[in-house]
Amino acid sequence: MALDAGMMRFLLHEINSTLADGKVEKIYEPIAGEVILQIKKDGVKRLLINAGASAPRICITAERPENPANPPMFCMLLRKHLSGARLISAEPLGFERAAKLTFDFYDEMGFKSTRCIFAEIMGKYSNIILTDGDGKILGASRIVDFSQSVKRQILPGMKYELPPPQDKTDPLESDSSALRELIFGADKDAPAAKYIMSHVRGISSGNAAQIVYNASGRADALIGDCRDALAGALENFADTLRSYSGEPILIRNASGVPQDFSFIPQTRYGCDFTSEVCASFGELVDKFYSEKSRSERIRHGGSDILK
Repeated sequence: MALDAGMMRFLLHEINSTLADGKVEKIYEPIAGEVILQIKKDGVKRLLINAGASAPRICITAERPENPANPPMFCMLLRKHLSGARLISAEPLGFERAAKLTFDFYDEMGFKSTRCIFAEIMGKYSNIILTDGDGKILGASRIVDFSQSVKRQILPGMKYELPPPQDKTDPLESDSSALRELIFGADKDAPAAKYIMSHVRGISSGNAAQIVYNASGRADALIGDCRDALAGALENFADTLRSYSGEPILIRNASGVPQDFSFIPQTRYGCDFTSEVCASFGELVDKFYSEKSRSERIRHGGSDILK
């Protein structure tokens, strides 16, 4: 599944509780759009920010990728501004797949300064943006000029602006009555999972299907089949987000290949699939993408041999 706003919330909570007040020792950019910050706090840990189109994510990682002999320009910019800095906080920007990482450091004059990394984990539009304390863009892994987007540019010297918000209900800011009103205002013949995705912000197709499954025992139920139970299931989902009570769950298919990951049990898959609770959300995301990538390479290699 794609990394949704809910998973982003849990990953940032883990980053904040584990790495806040840690010191940035080293910065790498193994490939374009993938940055690793080596941070020292109770040992040395690595924070991965991947803004690639295929597997964008942000997490604490155990991976040790090969680094190029000559670091890219964006890596050099990050080293100039963040080497020796302390991570103050990692926080989500609303219920979206965007995060703000705030760092404090002392400049060459000895004055305390602030730098921020905005990580936008949004599929092919993912980006890593470095700003000063006032929000002025200093650089980005992917520059966006007027020829690429008329609505929103990412250029050095410009003021950073958040991506345009979705015109949907925010489950974190909506109380039980608002969520129930949303469900009871829907057409009874509308597919429930599709309705949730189109009207509630930050929920992936997998989690929408699981919410419907929890309410009706079917992932493809209509609103009219489970209206009251669906409202309760959506409220429970929102409560899990607010209380950070989810678990890092990896789902494997019958062959043992990672199929999905989530912070709520994905019981809709059935008995041919197994669930594994990982030690942390960083480990969960690491396992999913590394094993999925290895499985894909093996499959492509086998296909080439057969041809």
